[in-house]
Amino acid sequence: MENQKNSVQAEIGELQELCKRMEDMEMNESRFNPPTTEEEMLDWEHTNGITIPESYKEWLRFSNGSEIGGFAARLLGIKQMVVNYKPISEDLVIIGQWGGGGDSICFSKNTEKFVILHDSREEEFDSFKDIILKLIRIIKSILGEDETSREVTAKMIAMLEAKRDSQGWLPEKQAKILAMFESKKKREE
Repeated sequence: MENQKNSVQAEIGELQELCKRMEDMEMNESRFNPPTTEEEMLDWEHTNGITIPESYKEWLRFSNGSEIGGFAARLLGIKQMVVNYKPISEDLVIIGQWGGGGDSICFSKNTEKFVILHDSREEEFDSFKDIILKLIRIIKSILGEDETSREVTAKMIAMLEAKRDSQGWLPEKQAKILAMFESKKKREE
């Protein structure tokens, strides 16, 4: 899918690449719908009397609805965005779900900031680019491309190898996990 020039183009490209790597490793799949049109965004704004923040418009110009990393985030298309949902502040427009659970991704009608609602707390972001960057960090962690996950990978390999060496074998699921961690370690080297 070709991205229009915008301020989040590099981040979108990195996110797409990370999602592709997850799929190649038979992890979670991602789906990015075709973009929305300028007319659809203007019509939504006119109908609802709300201005969509420019940083989110840039995302919608790339994808009008998406599933990212299977469970990391689900972003709604322009026609599915929720306005005036009673259990939350009237100021917030729901544009997606976070983490596969009941957490909502929203933008403020008044401040144009973004919020992830986690049960009783809010995590605020200045722009949608910050949410994309958070998704990138999460997926890198899942793929083992951050320092913490490299340490975890090394510990898991050591633990499974010790178990295999002491027993002379590993159950099938543990053997597959060991093979996956060893493959990940080789890619990192």
